Amino acid sequence: MASPLHDFGRIAQRLSRNPLGIVALFIVLVYGIAGLVLGASSSNLEHSERLPLVWFLVVFTFKFPEHELFGKDLSLPDR
Repeated sequence: MASPLHDFGRIAQRLSRNPLGIVALFIVLVYGIAGLVLGASSSNLEHSERLPLVWFLVVFTFKFPEHELFGKDLSLPDR
């Protein structure tokens, strides 16, 4: 079984072949950066600065679940 990072790399290669996939990869990048900023500097952020990041991370998870972002036509076959 391949590692999740290896699977993500293979899925990212498939997503980068069309414009909608590039948009999806950009959304994942923004989500990752928001999580990194929140995790690295949460003690330095005021409540009013931290709240939009937390809401973005929570709402994004329910708005774009994995099965919609990586549809059946983009999923990798089990080998």
